[in-house]
Parts: sequence; C-alpha cells; structure tokens
Amino acid sequence: MSGGCSELGVRLTYREDSNNVSGNLEVCYENKWRAVCLEQLTSDDLRVACRTLGFSANENEFNMEASFLNDSGIPFERDFSCSGMEESLSECYGSEASIVVCTSVRIQCAGIKKHNVGI
Repeated sequence: MSGGCSELGVRLTYREDSNNVSGNLEVCYENKWRAVCLEQLTSDDLRVACRTLGFSANENEFNMEASFLNDSGIPFERDFSCSGMEESLSECYGSEASIVVCTSVRIQCAGIKKHNVGI
C-alpha cells in the first residue's frame, strides 16, 4: 500500500449516510484515487462494485446517478468488462479507455453487508 491506496482498491467518497453505503465510486490506480466515469460502467460492473465493497449484490440492489467530477478529480482511464459474477472489480480490469468526458458516478449499494472493504 503506497500513497494511501492499494492498487485497484475501490472506495466510495462523499458519503451521505451513516452506513457508508453511498458515494462517488473511485479506484486506486498508479497510487492515486481516480474517479470511475459513468460512461465506463454497465449494470454488471456496478453489481461487482457493490460486491467489492462487501455487499451481497444481487439484481436491483444498487442505484446509480451522475455527479460532477470536481476540478481536482482524476478519471480512471480503463474500461471494465464484468460479467456480473466476479467477486472484485480487479477481476474485470479492461483495456485503456480514451476518456473525453467523465461524469463521476455516485452509487448506493443495498443488501446484506458481508464485510468492510474499501470504505
């Protein structure tokens, strides 16, 4: 762990509730937390993101909305290619993406929390 994050670790920022289950999705890449862009994600990717954060993510157990990327935000310039069955987003790490516009994504995971990861 270097620079405050573990490579391909996942976290939520700007949490709004006491259960720490909602916020902007970020991935650690090259020792920096980077915003995951809405344009990069599918529902399968989000299902796996919730699972990575310790939730038993089944059908319709997450919500997603667009959020503006702040000026200091760095986009995560990789695509994901999840099937929805993976245990971690690091298993779906895809090719380099050419990010032209990045709309940061705020997610809320629901369901049974199995463990504290990435929060």
